[in-house]
Amino acid sequence: MNLSKNITLAEMLNGVALPEGARKLNQKFTQDELINMKKIAEAVQVVRDDVLSEFGSRFNGFQINAGLRKREWELKQGRSGNSRHTVGDAVDVAPLVADAKDYIVIFEYIRKKYSTSWNGGFAIKEPVNGKGGFIHFDLGAKRRWKY
Repeated sequence: MNLSKNITLAEMLNGVALPEGARKLNQKFTQDELINMKKIAEAVQVVRDDVLSEFGSRFNGFQINAGLRKREWELKQGRSGNSRHTVGDAVDVAPLVADAKDYIVIFEYIRKKYSTSWNGGFAIKEPVNGKGGFIHFDLGAKRRWKY
C-alpha cells in the first residue's frame, strides 16, 4: 500500500535501521498511526520530488531508515517514549545515490533548503566519508537539533 507516490506502508513499518523486534511490534498499528504515517509520507514526498527535480538521475529516492517506532519499543530501548516516531508522524531517511560525492551534496542541499523552511521537527545526523547519516523529518512543533 502506498502512503504517497513513492513511500509505502511497508517501508514505514519496516525501516532498514529497525531491528526485527521493532518491526514485529509495528505490524499492529492503529488507524491514527496510519493517518499520521500517510501525512508524513506525503510531506516528505514533496522533499523527494524537489530533490529529484534538482539532481535528476543522480538521486534515486530515499531509503527509509525508520518510520513508525512503537512506544513500547522506545521504552525498552531506554528512551523516553515521547518521540514523534511513536505516533507515526516522523521518518528518518537517507538519499539513495550511486556516488558518495552526490550523497554529501544532496545532504547539503536538503540542509540549506529545509532546515529553515520545514514546518516540523528537522535534524541531520551527519554522514561520514559520503555514507551513513540520515535526515529526520516530523510533523510536530517546529524545532531543530543535532545528533
